[in-house]
Amino acid sequence: MKISRKYMIYTIIGILMLLATITAVSYAFMSTNQTQEESNIITTLDCMDISIKGTNDSLNLKNAYPITDSQGKSQIPYIFDVTNNCNSYVEYYIVMSVMDTSTLTNEDYIKVQLDGNKNLRPSSLEKLEKDNTLLITENTLNNYVLISDTFNGNETHTYNYRMWLNADSNNIWIDETVKNQNLTVKLSIVGVTLNKPDMLVDTLDTDEDSFFLNGPVKRNEIEKIAFVNHTNIPEDAISSWDATNNQNNLIKAWHTLNEETNLYTIYIGQKNGVIANTSTSGLFSNLPNIKEINLKELNTRYTEDMSYMFYETATNNTNNIKLIGIEDLNTSSVRYMTNMFSNIKVETLDLSMWNTSNLNQALGMFEGLEANTINLSNWDTDYIQNMNSMFAYSNIENVRLDNWNTPNALKSNMFLETNLPQNIYVKNETIKNWLSNDTNLTEGINIIVID
Repeated sequence: MKISRKYMIYTIIGILMLLATITAVSYAFMSTNQTQEESNIITTLDCMDISIKGTNDSLNLKNAYPITDSQGKSQIPYIFDVTNNCNSYVEYYIVMSVMDTSTLTNEDYIKVQLDGNKNLRPSSLEKLEKDNTLLITENTLNNYVLISDTFNGNETHTYNYRMWLNADSNNIWIDETVKNQNLTVKLSIVGVTLNKPDMLVDTLDTDEDSFFLNGPVKRNEIEKIAFVNHTNIPEDAISSWDATNNQNNLIKAWHTLNEETNLYTIYIGQKNGVIANTSTSGLFSNLPNIKEINLKELNTRYTEDMSYMFYETATNNTNNIKLIGIEDLNTSSVRYMTNMFSNIKVETLDLSMWNTSNLNQALGMFEGLEANTINLSNWDTDYIQNMNSMFAYSNIENVRLDNWNTPNALKSNMFLETNLPQNIYVKNETIKNWLSNDTNLTEGINIIVID
């Protein structure tokens, strides 16, 4: 996510700054003398507004010391609203800058969290994206992108910001240099005026005899789908059509015939990769003869709903469907994954690096799935509200839940009649007990705690 200096000159519409100062006065025990006042706010555009809620010193680390994520998330947050009064679509970034007066600069020692319209799970600075071109300011050591989001005119987003010293860092307890260190950070909201991006056409009909992406090919006539980063239609293409949501020909689709199978390969192309719709619900569902879907050039950055995305696809295929690039999908904005992979067959699903910090609904997500391994090991489950029947009736050799915390979600029949002939991997006895007692897990399935 890079925005050039020239681009920023013409597109930046607002920088709204919040100032917080944290000063360490002794090793492993920190004290602050800081306040956050509305006079600290700077904006360069009248139509983008910010307001602070709560007390002026709500971001207070007075008498602070290294704490766990659970303790950090229970702190009183610093609360602020961002409002778009511009009557236009706006994309914005929330950036945290470490000022050059700071002497506590070890990125592993500091953790931040942001809750709101978009969420950032508790993260040490070393795990955040650095971008010193997005926000060009003086007197900063580094800029860290917390989240990016979009909103329409007259829309308001509320955020809760927390920051703490990272008790999970082993070095912080033995590092003598922490003594008398200080940290000064600044939060900035950077807005850019953008037209809504040209996206893939919405999926309206998912019956297997319906036409795929409003083109000439029916769903039951497709054996392969590939997303590409160009619109160069080859000579052997049978036909092509406009697959853009606003019909401006920036996303093109075309198809070729496999004469041996009498089935088609569909190509969807856009310069720099195809931008998926905000909803990809049912996009690849009910493709009974599909063998392969190449997702490497599908950009799902703006997608919020992936429900039924692969639902009951490849039902006529005796082999596992190949989902190329599924592990790299951008899921940072996705809220809904209901029945996303229901009733399909795959070799493995490595979704371990998916960002699920905004996921709300996982109802029946893997219901009826057949797979050797599902890897969900790094998922953030804190915000998921519904896991009912998530793995019900599935047939899976191994499930990796290595780093899961105990979810607060509804979990009725989560593992109902699931056939797990081998193992579920979890990180501690608490998760093991939760799975054993609260999820309708089939008796006799082996739960392995990874130390």
